[in-house]
Amino acid sequence: IANLIRKHHSDYPEQQYRLYEIHDKHQSIEQLLNFNIHLAITNEKITHEDIRSIPLYEESYILLAPKETFKNQNWVDVENLPLILPNKNSQVRKHLDDYFNRRNIRPNVVVETDRFESAVGFVHLGLGYAIIPRFYYQSFHTSNLEYKKIRPNLGRKIYINYHKKRKHSEQVHTFVQQCQDYLYGLLEAL
Repeated sequence: IANLIRKHHSDYPEQQYRLYEIHDKHQSIEQLLNFNIHLAITNEKITHEDIRSIPLYEESYILLAPKETFKNQNWVDVENLPLILPNKNSQVRKHLDDYFNRRNIRPNVVVETDRFESAVGFVHLGLGYAIIPRFYYQSFHTSNLEYKKIRPNLGRKIYINYHKKRKHSEQVHTFVQQCQDYLYGLLEAL
């Protein structure tokens, strides 16, 4: 998001930005409907007659481990591994719990945390293996760590959302388009 805002700000130097972390889809809907925010980036499609939800990209969840832990393996099965997971109230955790339930796995959770940065730190300390979205692997200090794909595959879709009936400025529409273009370009590079 920082790179997107920097690019957008170079095109619109007078534009101001306010970012909020809202981890609950229902709060995002409420904020959009009450005109408190212009845009919401969510990891779930918002289905509401007054909200447009545009898919930006799909990403896989990955297992983060110290380098050389799973030598010569392209993927791992997470069953029985000591896991570092997001707290129960997060949408990512709901995705993971659904995955575990469908596979009839009882995860061995050793640490729960609100932040992916903390999960990376716990992996560095040897407390277990973190399951995080793929893009976060590229965002944090992950030297001496590697990621492995999870099988069967587990992923999510990211959406940008806005209120259809709100009159948005050219800047907002341009930012939405730049998000789509930028993230599409990133995915092509992967």
